[in-house]
Amino acid sequence: MKLPTKKIERLGRNVVYAGTGGQGVGQLIQAGFASVIPQIDAAVSAADVAACIVSVVNPIQQLVLSRWVQLPGSSPDVWGGIFCGKSGDDFWIYEVDVSGPSQFHQVFTATGSGHAVAHATLMNVMHFDVANQSLEATKAIAYRAIETTCTASAYGVGLPVQLAVISSSGIEEFLEGEENYIELTELVNLWKQLEVETLGKVAPTQLTPAVEFPTTEEFTINFPIDDGQASA
Repeated sequence: MKLPTKKIERLGRNVVYAGTGGQGVGQLIQAGFASVIPQIDAAVSAADVAACIVSVVNPIQQLVLSRWVQLPGSSPDVWGGIFCGKSGDDFWIYEVDVSGPSQFHQVFTATGSGHAVAHATLMNVMHFDVANQSLEATKAIAYRAIETTCTASAYGVGLPVQLAVISSSGIEEFLEGEENYIELTELVNLWKQLEVETLGKVAPTQLTPAVEFPTTEEFTINFPIDDGQASA
C-alpha cells in the first residue's frame, strides 16, 4: 500500500515549504537546507531568509541540469518551491520557480500541476473577505480551497489535504488522522451542511421566468397566399 506523500516540510522554527518536481531533487534540496537552518532561525528579515533559500536551491537546480543525459524524448529533472514564514512581525510568501527565478508574493501563489485550478479556486473564496475572518474560519476556507484543487485537478494532485498555519505562536501542521485535523474537517463538513440548508431556505420554491416570452400568436407571420398567378 502506498502512503500519501508528505507535502509540507519545516525549515527551522518559523518557515514551512512545499515543492514541486522530482522526488530525488526534493531530497537533495531538503538535505541542503540542513546547513542553513541556523541562519534562517537567526534571520531578522524576509530578505535574509530568501537569500539563504536561494543559496541552496539554485546551485542544486543547476547541478541537476548539468547531470541531465539528453536522450531523445527526455527532459531534465526540475524542482520549485513555495515558502511561507515569519520574520519578526512580518509574515511572507516566497516562491522559487522551477527555472530559477524567485519572488515574494503579497497574498497568494500556487505552483505545480494544479496551479491553474488553485488560482481559479481562489476566486471562489474571495467573497468570504478572508483577511477579516477569524483564524479558525480562515483555516476552514483554506482547507476547502485545497480540497477543491485536489479534487478538480486532472492529474498530479491528490488528497488528503495537508495544511500548515504560521502564527505568532509558531507553526501548526494539520495532517490526516491528527486531532486538530479531525476537528478542522468536522468544521468544514458542518459548513457544507449549513450551505445546503441555507440554499434550501432562501431559494424560491417556484421558479418565475425573468423574461416573459411572447405567445405563439405573437410569433405568427402572415405570408401572402400563393393563388397560382405569377406577377412580373
